[in-house]
Amino acid sequence: MFKNYMPTIFFIVLILLTAVPAGLLVAWLTKEELRDGRKWFKAIIVASLAGCLVALFFKNYTIMLTLLYMAIATSMSLKK
Repeated sequence: MFKNYMPTIFFIVLILLTAVPAGLLVAWLTKEELRDGRKWFKAIIVASLAGCLVALFFKNYTIMLTLLYMAIATSMSLKK
C-alpha cells in the first residue's frame, strides 16, 4: 500500500530536514534579533503549527508543509 508513496514521502522528509540547517543559519546570522524578539519567534512557531493543523484539516498539503518547514526552522533558531 505504501510502496507507491515511498518516493514522495522520502522527498518530503528530505525537504523538511533542510529546515534544520536553515534554522541554525538564521540563528547564526541574527543573534541580536533572537535575543530581543524571542517571544515573536515563539509566536511564529505556535501560529505555524496551528496553521499546519488547519491546513491538514482542509487537506491543503502545500500550505501544511510550508508552515511545518517554518515551524522547524524557527524552533531550530531558538534552540541555539
